[in-house]
Amino acid sequence: MTTAPSITIRKYRIKDLSPVVRLFTDSVHELTAAAYDETQRYAWASRTPNLDTWQDRFASLETLVAEDGDALAGFISYEPSGAIDLVFTAPNYARQGIASALYEEAEQQ
Repeated sequence: MTTAPSITIRKYRIKDLSPVVRLFTDSVHELTAAAYDETQRYAWASRTPNLDTWQDRFASLETLVAEDGDALAGFISYEPSGAIDLVFTAPNYARQGIASALYEEAEQQ
């Protein structure tokens, strides 16, 4: 595993909604192409996501985002009980330790 870039992890804010959903969509479509066909990827992550649905989903979760300067590198969302719902990294930050850093921070919180 490559060492994580110098990232900052912070709590999700409502202004993160669109960039986080875009990261999720890009991650699904780019990083899973070898394992899932196009139909499966579109069923999982629409290219035209419903932001209201996502906003409702995030409202019931604790979410942390990882930033590398101004770039969104990844996010993790988990239930108040601690069960992880989502953990994704931006395609250009894959396999650099971002998800591990997010998991460790979530575990501490």
